[in-house]
Amino acid sequence: YGDGGFPMSRGLAPDGELVALVVWHPRIPWRLSIPEGVPPPDVTARERRYSDCLYHLRTVLNGRCDMTP
Repeated sequence: YGDGGFPMSRGLAPDGELVALVVWHPRIPWRLSIPEGVPPPDVTARERRYSDCLYHLRTVLNGRCDMTP
């Protein structure tokens, strides 16, 4: 229902109790939205790909980084 799906992450306390819900949009860098904790694996993979582009380890064409895995 609505205009599409949005990623949601749960924040759990050490005892497993749900303490937070975060609806996140991929255009907003995770580390600016949620500075604490460990980002989901897909976020760190994307960050690695961007880092590779900055260090010329991936192709950049027309101002866009090749983001294929």
